[in-house]
This record gives sequence, C-alpha cells and structure tokens, in this order.
Amino acid sequence: MILYTSPHCPPCKKLKDLMEEKGIQVTTIIATSFTELPIEGWPSGSSRRGVPCLQLDSGEVITNFSKILDTLGI
Repeated sequence: MILYTSPHCPPCKKLKDLMEEKGIQVTTIIATSFTELPIEGWPSGSSRRGVPCLQLDSGEVITNFSKILDTLGI
C-alpha cells in the first residue's frame, strides 16, 4: 500500500499515526504537488485529487479519510 500525504496535512498525520499504532505497514510518499498523486486506479468518475490518499496493492485508490479508516478497519 502507498499512502500519499503532504507536508502540511493534519488528517494525513493523524492517519499515519493511527496506522503505526495498529501496526499497518505502508509506504509513504510526501506529495508536494497534486501532479505527484496517482492517476491509475482513481475511482471512476472522481476528479478529486487530494490527500490523504491511499493506493491499495490492488491498485484501487481511496481518497476519503473515513473510507480509508473503514477499509483498514481502524
């Protein structure tokens, strides 16, 4: 899994901290611009490109904080 964050994103920090507490391993990429966020796997019909953004090993991209928590069972 890849977690895309940005340097000044409080929800990103909270998510990363929660994942660490639960022992969920993830590769973190700090995106300094939206052009660094993944395009492949983006939800159909979604134009939202923001952080936090979680790309699962299957390639699916989740862009909603609550949906990321639900997906990870946090």
